[in-house]
Amino acid sequence: MCPVCVLGSLPFPDLDNGVLEGTSAHVFPQLVSSITTADQNFSFIPGSLSYAHLNVQSLAPKLEEIQIFLQKASGHVILGLSETWLGDLFSDLAVSVASYISYRRDRPHGRGGGLLVYVTETLCSRRRYDLEPQSIEAIWVEVWAGGSQTLLCNLYNPPSTNVEFLEELGYMLEVAVGEKKEIIITGDFNCDVNSPSSMTNQLLSIMSKYQLTQTITESIRVTANSQTIIDHCYVTSSMVSVPFGVRSSAGSDHYMIYITLQS
Repeated sequence: MCPVCVLGSLPFPDLDNGVLEGTSAHVFPQLVSSITTADQNFSFIPGSLSYAHLNVQSLAPKLEEIQIFLQKASGHVILGLSETWLGDLFSDLAVSVASYISYRRDRPHGRGGGLLVYVTETLCSRRRYDLEPQSIEAIWVEVWAGGSQTLLCNLYNPPSTNVEFLEELGYMLEVAVGEKKEIIITGDFNCDVNSPSSMTNQLLSIMSKYQLTQTITESIRVTANSQTIIDHCYVTSSMVSVPFGVRSSAGSDHYMIYITLQS
């Protein structure tokens, strides 16, 4: 498949006429696009740090598309993937992308799960293993940009959400928030904020306790019978006004969520 065809099917914003399909009108008001008919390149806000998350539901058949997108993307881009479904058959080299550092965490036992975060080499970053409990599928990355430090968390919580997960989440956040840095947490929580429940209320209560706000208000997973917000983006209170949104995706029944910071 040619690069133009591949990029046309990727889950990133369609910026024709300056309008972001699938998002509110206020999202990315200053976004500058370099998409052209010839090469379909994509640009975030110049000089910005842009962080996106997608539940990819098996990376292997979509790996080439992801690699081509990241190689063509401009700006300081970070892409977090959940449900990568990788294992020992896939080496780190096999899933690498030129000019990006990859941070990977596979599920050690059983099928499914798995996380991968790509961080452009234009940013200084490091993996924060000390913030990653064994009981939660999460990758923490610290990024330096614009003279400040930001902690990014890419998380996947299986559908069997339970009280133990929420307890461990609280412990994890207490340590991270204690560092007094900006925090962005994205991922598939399998907890629908469109449908209040005891588990959802407890999750939002924990996030609120640590002054983390859920910014995604549009449906992330849409089927013939349901529309749910199970992929979340939590940010520290000082970041609530930054551009964020969702975008429909090809090859996954989840939409992509993203947030852009001026660096």
